[in-house]
Amino acid sequence: EIAQCLVGSEMCIRDRGYALGEDLKSRENIQGKRIGIVGGLAETECSRERAKGVLDALSDTGCEIRFHIHTTYDMTITEKLRKEKAVDYLIVLETSALEQIAGMYAQENGNHPGIYGIGNSIKCVYYLDEAVVEGLVAADGYDMGYQSVLEISGALKNQLYTMKNRETDYRLLHKEDIFREEVQQFLHTCLLYTSDAADE
Repeated sequence: EIAQCLVGSEMCIRDRGYALGEDLKSRENIQGKRIGIVGGLAETECSRERAKGVLDALSDTGCEIRFHIHTTYDMTITEKLRKEKAVDYLIVLETSALEQIAGMYAQENGNHPGIYGIGNSIKCVYYLDEAVVEGLVAADGYDMGYQSVLEISGALKNQLYTMKNRETDYRLLHKEDIFREEVQQFLHTCLLYTSDAADE
């Protein structure tokens, strides 16, 4: 599934969280299920908006949000996660956190929660292919960077220039999608930008 959003806008950021929540409830019966949300740094607008999108999508499902934790500088996200109660599904809203959590579960034998996440890296796609991650929202980092440079260039050339929102793509991916030709083309550009700057 492909969608467009405005680069850097609150709605764009929220849309990706909403898309993730919608994907989970369309693929699973989550009534009465326990959900954990893992966000980026708590103080960032990006983290707040993504979480709001997820909560909006899940508001009428009858699921239980067991916890909502954030990345911090003083403890790894996997350490924080191990201290939380068990859940049926994890929604991970930041690339680095998704890599760490999926990596932890990939090394453990046995059952783990269903993981749905936002991520822009080769590792995230690898864990999707390995079925550790069940649903992945990836932004077109190349296009976002290009559109941003166009706007900055316009502002530098003309002090009266008003910067505009521009549309860019993001995709909702599952294991069965990875080797489709159009998805491969998208991933080729998406994965050129693996930092969370591309996430936002």
